[in-house]
Amino acid sequence: MSAPSENELREEESPKRKVWKRLAVTTVVMLMVVLAMLLTTGAFGSELTTQERVKKFSDAFFTVGGLTLCFGLLMWVAGEGTFDMITYGIRMLFRVRFHEKNETYAEYRERKRGKRGGTCLYAVVPGALLTAVAVVLAVVFEYV
Repeated sequence: MSAPSENELREEESPKRKVWKRLAVTTVVMLMVVLAMLLTTGAFGSELTTQERVKKFSDAFFTVGGLTLCFGLLMWVAGEGTFDMITYGIRMLFRVRFHEKNETYAEYRERKRGKRGGTCLYAVVPGALLTAVAVVLAVVFEYV
């Protein structure tokens, strides 16, 4: 009996660990985009007032956080089967055109439901957190 190889260990990775890894990667990428936005807008310039600087930080956090949150929510809605009817309709158009075997909508939904899995929390949670930071900064912006 030999020790498992590195590839085998990767394949046996637990679902929780995958979610945490995705969460970490998403958060790091989001923060890098925020930093890039701050650098390109001159948020670290010495000639800015505190109010202008807070506004630039709020804008950067809201843009990145809001887009990521919306993307995560869209993935969640799609994962729940919201767009199944549209996809089924388009597939049926092509199947009728090419005389392929038709399946009912119920069969299609069951087949799709079996393929779904995973979570989109890795996009929703950091997006919501960055959006919350942006809201706090916007409130600070009003009172600074």
